[in-house]
Amino acid sequence: MKFRPLTLVFVLALVLSTLAFVSCSNDPIPPSESDSVSDSASQSEPSDQPDDPLKDVEIHNIIENGVPKYNLIRVDSASKQLISYINLLFNALNGKSDDFVNYDTDYSVEYLQTKAHDPASYEIVIGNTNYDQSAQVLETIEPGEYAIEVVGRKIVIVAHSDTGLRVAINKFITLVEGAYDAETKTLSLKKSDIEEKVVYDHALQLLGSYGDTNIDLEWDCGDNTKMYRFLNTKPEDMDEYVNKLMDNGYKLHTSHSTNNVKAATVYNDIHAISLFYAKNDNSTRIFMDDLYTVDLPTYENDYNSSTKKCDSKLIQIGTTPADNDAQNGECYLIQLEDGRFIIYDGGFSGNQSGATPRNNAKRIYDTMVKYSPAGKTPTVAAWFITHAHGDHVGALNTFLSQYSNKAIIEDLVLNYPLKNLDDADWSARVNIVNSFKKNYPEGDFIKIHPGQLLKYANVDIEVLYTIELYHPGEFTYFNTSSTVTRLSVGGQSIMMSGDMSTDANAICRNYYGDELKSDFYQVAHHGYSGGTNAFNKLCAPRWVLWPVGEDDYSGLKNNERNSWLSDKNSTVEIIFPALFQTTVINLPFDGTEAGYTVYPNS
Repeated sequence: MKFRPLTLVFVLALVLSTLAFVSCSNDPIPPSESDSVSDSASQSEPSDQPDDPLKDVEIHNIIENGVPKYNLIRVDSASKQLISYINLLFNALNGKSDDFVNYDTDYSVEYLQTKAHDPASYEIVIGNTNYDQSAQVLETIEPGEYAIEVVGRKIVIVAHSDTGLRVAINKFITLVEGAYDAETKTLSLKKSDIEEKVVYDHALQLLGSYGDTNIDLEWDCGDNTKMYRFLNTKPEDMDEYVNKLMDNGYKLHTSHSTNNVKAATVYNDIHAISLFYAKNDNSTRIFMDDLYTVDLPTYENDYNSSTKKCDSKLIQIGTTPADNDAQNGECYLIQLEDGRFIIYDGGFSGNQSGATPRNNAKRIYDTMVKYSPAGKTPTVAAWFITHAHGDHVGALNTFLSQYSNKAIIEDLVLNYPLKNLDDADWSARVNIVNSFKKNYPEGDFIKIHPGQLLKYANVDIEVLYTIELYHPGEFTYFNTSSTVTRLSVGGQSIMMSGDMSTDANAICRNYYGDELKSDFYQVAHHGYSGGTNAFNKLCAPRWVLWPVGEDDYSGLKNNERNSWLSDKNSTVEIIFPALFQTTVINLPFDGTEAGYTVYPNS
C-alpha cells in the first residue's frame, strides 16, 4: 500500500524528535561493530552528506526496504511516444515501492529557480536533458548507439533517437525486474551491471560510411521518421549499404530499379529502412521508420489467383451534391480479386453550407456492400489518404465513427508533414490516426515514402512522390504534401496524383520522365493548379479519371493546363468525369462502352 507524503507539520515534528533522540544517545558504536560493516554495504546506502557527490557510486539502492531512493527525471521535450515508454519504467519502479517515486522533468521548479541541478541527488536521468551528465555521456556515443552510464549520483540513459531511448529503457526495465528482492523490498544494482554502450541499430551506425559522401540533409518527417539525404551518390552505394545491413540482421522487404530510379526497403524488429536513389540529381534519400510508431508497408507476395472471388474493378464515386454545382472532392475504390477494396480519399465528411447532402461515407459503405462477395464483410485492405484537406479525408472521419462495426479497415496509408508546416488543421489529421487506432486496434498504420512498393492480392502499388522529396524546400502550400502513387492491375497502370501541386509535378517529371507513362490518369487537383500539359504528355494515358463536378468540369476541361487531355491528337480515348454519379470500370479495361457502367447517385 502506498501512502501520500505526510503533512509538513508532522514531518517537522518527526525530524525534531529524531534529532533529539540522536543527540541524547551517548552510546557510540563499538569499534568491532563498526569494522564489521562491509565496504559494499557502506556504499550501498547513499550518504545524506556526501564528501564528493561527483564520485561514481558503486552500489545503487534504487529502492531500499520499500522506500524509493532515486528520483526519475526525463527530458522535458519528450514526445508522447517516448513519455509513454518512460512511464513503463516509472510504473515498474512504483510497483516495487511502498511510497511514490518522485518523477519530474529536467525543467523542475528547482532548476527554474537555480539554473542548476543538485549533484548530490540520486537520480535516473533519461534523454538529452539539460543535465551536464546527459551531455557528457551523449558525446561518447555514435548514431545507432545508446548508453546507460553512471556519472556521480546519476544513472544516465541517452541515445540520439527516441528509438534508441526506448531500447535502452526496455533494457533497464529488464534489469530492474531481475534485481528486485521482494523479501527485503530492495532493488540494488551494481555499477558494472548498469553500465553498457550498445549498437542497437546498424542502419544509423553505418550512415557515416554511405558511399563517398556525407549527409547533406537530416529531416524530421514526423511519426518518429527521419530522412537523411546524400548527394553525389551512385546506385551501387545502395547495394553496398543494404548488404551491410543484411549482414547485421536486416531482412530485404522489397527492391526495384528502372533507368531513372532505384529503391529498396529492409527491416528488423526496430526499424524499416527505405532507400530512394534518383539518377536525375544522383541523390539518395534514406528513410528510417520506427516500427514502434508505424508499420512495415504491406506486401502480400503469397497471393494465389486460384482463390479469386471476383473480377477487379475501378470505381469512381462522384461526391458532389445532387445539384452538381460544388467542388467535388475525390473518391476511388479499386476492388481486389479476393473481394477486398483499396480506397483513395473519399470526399467531404458531410455538407458544405447550403448544399444538398453528400453522405459520402454511406455511399462508400453501400458501394462495398453491393460489390463484396456474398457473405463477406465489406473489407478495406488499404485506405490511402493522399493529403488531409477536408474534401479528401473528411469521409474517412465519418466512416470511422459510423461504420467501424460494419466494415473492416486493415491498413491506413498516408504521409502527413509535421505539425505547423501547413495550412490545414492539424488536430483533424491527428484525430484520424487516433480514431483509426481506436476503432481498428489490430489495423496497420503505414507512413509511405518514395520508392516503396506495396502489394494487396493482385494489385501492386508504387510510391512515386511524398513531401520528403520536396524538402528542404520551404513548405507553404499544403497540396505539395499530396502523395503520388501508381497502381498496377491486370497489366494496366493507374496514376493517382491526388492534389499534386506544381512543385510536386516538377519533381515527378524530373525524377521519372517518360517512366510516368500510365494507362489511367487521375487529373491532378481536380483540374485546378497543379497539373500541367507537360505532365499529362509524359503520362500519355488512354483513359482519364477526373474528380470534378459538372459545373467545374465544363470550365476546367478547356483550361490551358488541361487542354492536351481533350486534344484530338492526344493519346486520350475516354474521359470519365466524376460528376454526381458512380462509374464502375472492369479491370483490365478493354476500352469499350461494354467495359464500364455508370450509375446515378442518390
